[in-house]
Amino acid sequence: MQTRRLDHLGLVASEYDELEIAQTINQLVPKEGPRTLIDHGRIVKAMVLNGLGFVSQPLYLVPEFFESKPVELLLGDDVSAEMLNDDTLGRSLDALSDCGVTEAFAAVATRAVKKLGIEAVRGHCDNTSLHVHGDYKVCESEDYHSVKLARGYSRDHRPDLKQVGLALITEHRSRIPILMKPLNGNSNDGPEFGKLVQEHIRNLNPTVELETLIADCALFTKSNLDLLNESGLRFVTRVPRTFKFVEELVERAMDCNEPLDLTDGHQGYEEMLEVNGHKIRALAVRSKEFLDSDRKSVTKSLLKNSNRELKALKGLRAMRFACEEDAQEALDSFRNSNPSLELHGIFVDGEPTYSKRGRPANDECPDDFKFFIRARPAMSLNTYGSNLEKRGWFVLATNHLESPEFSASAILSLYREQWIAESGFRFLKSPEFMTSSLYLKSPKRIEALLMVMTLCLLVYAALEYRIRKTLKEKGQTFPDQKGKPTPKPTARWVFHAFSGIDLLLMESKRIILNLKDRHTALLSVLGPPYEKYYFRET
Repeated sequence: MQTRRLDHLGLVASEYDELEIAQTINQLVPKEGPRTLIDHGRIVKAMVLNGLGFVSQPLYLVPEFFESKPVELLLGDDVSAEMLNDDTLGRSLDALSDCGVTEAFAAVATRAVKKLGIEAVRGHCDNTSLHVHGDYKVCESEDYHSVKLARGYSRDHRPDLKQVGLALITEHRSRIPILMKPLNGNSNDGPEFGKLVQEHIRNLNPTVELETLIADCALFTKSNLDLLNESGLRFVTRVPRTFKFVEELVERAMDCNEPLDLTDGHQGYEEMLEVNGHKIRALAVRSKEFLDSDRKSVTKSLLKNSNRELKALKGLRAMRFACEEDAQEALDSFRNSNPSLELHGIFVDGEPTYSKRGRPANDECPDDFKFFIRARPAMSLNTYGSNLEKRGWFVLATNHLESPEFSASAILSLYREQWIAESGFRFLKSPEFMTSSLYLKSPKRIEALLMVMTLCLLVYAALEYRIRKTLKEKGQTFPDQKGKPTPKPTARWVFHAFSGIDLLLMESKRIILNLKDRHTALLSVLGPPYEKYYFRET
């Protein structure tokens, strides 16, 4: 008699099956050779189960993870924990990398959204980075298509380590990733967003007809504008302040007597502009959140400039001028070039000079006069107020020119939901997830592991979407952390609620232990594909 811990893994396995991920992977990467005892679809399933087991267990400990799990139930009677060793996993990762992880993931994602009945018309695009451990020297035999592990701007605050990047497009409603692309560790967001658009066109359309891409300011470049308009893809993005028209638009917005009333008390002003030969709608938005963050930035900048200008003032006061007019001219020039300081108690004074060395006699006349400047410095509140008044504004741009569905408020709401893509990265970097840093032997395998990690996010988001959708359709609820019924539980909470469910193996019988009413109620709502992993007895 033996017991195996099932917990929420039956739900994960069910969702993986329902999305037909194994079938898609096996079509792309068929099993080859006598050494491959398990098809790649089920090996990836094992990695996804490990990733969503929330035990912070590295990939190479997959056999240990499955020692206490009902492997035969989850993966098939012909699979054992010992078979899921690092050689088996490594061969599958190599096969996925050789197939092309972006193309393979796009095939899985398109099939998944179709199975879920989702029309993926809007997507959020974003990039992140994950640090890697190991030397990873460049090898001449290494496939040049693999990502390059390099040091770059570290979002994980580990500049001492090399890193790899990951770009995602996430579906707006379900938060399901529909496209992923591994990036070089030192990649630049702007060009990579453009490449991701190209990957979208090649791998998703026309199966997934994404219409609008929402992204941060890295998307708004001249080359990306050309690419977006050529592809017919609509966009909503923030415009970097480096574009000259941003400051001009903000100044016109500040002069507007009748600003637009947007969501949550925001105010706005919009115009039709032409940038790089393309027409766009530009929406200037006044945001309290931006104002609060910009106040700190303006204060820091003003202090930095004031310190620099104080040094310049010290040099000005040490200078000597031939005449009062020269001194006044230097003072005016200093004021114009140093706006962060206000000067008080200003006067130009003269001091006598003598050709002879030593102290002059009381009745000795000076040979000449040199003029100098006296002034007391203070930080300019007018400059601070003027700079702050222009802050708190940001500019959004879209090529939805005349669509009633995309009002100014709708454009702002879409951009503010950019957290959807960022939440996916927080999930992938969670300490409870598979890994927040990578320990594999080659860039090829790291590239493939990024796909597996994104598959975990896909299965997690799809299961959460399915649970919420099914509960709503059938008028059912699930108890939350306080025992109150909710129609919108998180998948993380459902996983926690299913902890403690065991499978008892007794001779030829399999008996599920610790299954409670809340479990059976949810499983009955989800249907037979989910119930089959939690049968009571056979």
